[in-house]
Amino acid sequence: MTHPLRNAWPGVLAVVLVVVLSSTPRAVAATPPREDVRALVNRTLDAIISERKAIAGDTSAARALIRRQVLPHLDARRAARYVLGTHWAGASPEQRDRFTDAFTRQMVRTYAAVLHEYIDRIVSFARGDRPITYRNRRWARHRATVSAVFHRERTENPTQASVYVEQVGGRWRVFDVQVAGLSVLAAYRADIQAGLLFLDLDGLIARMEARNGD
Repeated sequence: MTHPLRNAWPGVLAVVLVVVLSSTPRAVAATPPREDVRALVNRTLDAIISERKAIAGDTSAARALIRRQVLPHLDARRAARYVLGTHWAGASPEQRDRFTDAFTRQMVRTYAAVLHEYIDRIVSFARGDRPITYRNRRWARHRATVSAVFHRERTENPTQASVYVEQVGGRWRVFDVQVAGLSVLAAYRADIQAGLLFLDLDGLIARMEARNGD
C-alpha cells in the first residue's frame, strides 16, 4: 500500500519524519505539548538544512540523520507491538525482538527515501517563514493531541497534522501522527496485517529483513 506521507505535501514530510518517531527532551510539567512539538519541528528542520548536500547525494546520509536524531528517542517496541496487533501475544521473545528490529529498520528506510526524494522542497520550506500554526486540541494529565496546520502556497489549502503524544517517564513522547486524516502507524499496521494473511510471522520477519538489506 502507499504510505500516507508519500501523498502529503512535501513540506510536511520533514516534520512528520521526526515528529512521528521522536520525543521531546523537556519535562512534561514544565512545558505544554504544543511548545515541545514546535521546538522539535524547528530543531529537525535546522538539522536538515545543515545536511542538505549529503542527504541530496544519497539515502545513506538521510538514514544516518534519522538514526542520530530519532532512534535514541523512539519507543520502537510499543510501535512494533501496535502494528503487529494480536500476533504480538503469540510471538516468542526472539520473534518480538527480531520484529521490533526489522520494523525499526523499515521505518528508517521509508523516511530516508522520502527525505532524500523531497529534500529541495523541504529545505525551501525550512528556510522560509515556516508558516505553521500549533494548537493543543486535547490535553489531559498523561495524553494530549497537538494540531499542526501547515499553511502552504496561496493557491493551495492548508494541510493539518494531528500529533498524538503521551507522558512517558516525565516527558512527552509522540505515539502517532495523522496527516490529512491518515494515520502513519495505522498504515504500517494495515501493511503488516496484509502480509500475515500469506506468511507466518517468521516468514514476514524474514521478508522484512531481506528488504532492509539485513
